[in-house]
Amino acid sequence: GGVLEGSSVVVCDGKSWNDTAPTCLSPTRHPLLSIQVDGAASDEVVASSPVTVVCDADEGNPEPTLTLFKNGEPLGPPTTGQNTHTFVPLQEDNTAVLSCNAINAAM
Repeated sequence: GGVLEGSSVVVCDGKSWNDTAPTCLSPTRHPLLSIQVDGAASDEVVASSPVTVVCDADEGNPEPTLTLFKNGEPLGPPTTGQNTHTFVPLQEDNTAVLSCNAINAAM
């Protein structure tokens, strides 16, 4: 469920409000991680061919911050909305672990 942040009662005296409007915070869903090769979803990655890793998370207020990781190390800066990272995998990436993290103020 959601969490109310701010005053639960907002009153206007004709000139100003007694407080700021409350915000309803709700956690995001688990992020979805997908791989694209040549712009299409793929389950297979070939060394030396460009790959785009895509992280999406639905819902949540505020919008979640998404971070992509390769072997526990961030792949670029966190973003909101959708996080993508394109790279050319090498042979040594054969055992790499790709993951995505989504977090917002309700979590």
